Amino acid sequence: TLSRHAPSPRPLEIVEEAGLKTLLASGLHLIAGGGGGIPVFRTEGGYEGVDAVVDKDLTSCLLAKRIKSDLFVISTAVSNVAIHFGTPEQENISRMTVAEAMACVEAGYFAPGSMLPKVLAAVDFVRATGKEAIITSPENVFVIIITVLFEARSGRFYEEKKRQGIAEMGLIRYDKPKQINNFL
Repeated sequence: TLSRHAPSPRPLEIVEEAGLKTLLASGLHLIAGGGGGIPVFRTEGGYEGVDAVVDKDLTSCLLAKRIKSDLFVISTAVSNVAIHFGTPEQENISRMTVAEAMACVEAGYFAPGSMLPKVLAAVDFVRATGKEAIITSPENVFVIIITVLFEARSGRFYEEKKRQGIAEMGLIRYDKPKQINNFL
């Protein structure tokens, strides 16, 4: 079997950014960045494609930062981030700080091409904005967003951050979503 390797450059800009901002300004909600987009570079004659693969998580993070998103959500196949994934020692993580996430990255707990780019994108977003990032499965997205909005409005989450003296808290992972009836 032949295999082919392609470079994976870090995305530097979103070509369609102006159009996406126009859609946002008109009141639409965006779901964008899936697949990472088509890698291109600018030439005098326009854009040319590049034989590469753009990471979808880093692309989504860049877009979220550029449009000044209040929340960054990465939807994936699992309900939450875990260390020792797929082993008897698997430990599901509900919340972690940027420092805790980076300690797990340095320990090699997240697989490259799987959870590692998601965690790194979430860390990048939190560091750049001071806002929160969520990594969860599609079926949990709605309930978790409602939970985050409720905590933000009630001030509970931010008061807890201040009490703990944590400046970079915000990477949120949930094992099981809370009942939505508690928040509506």
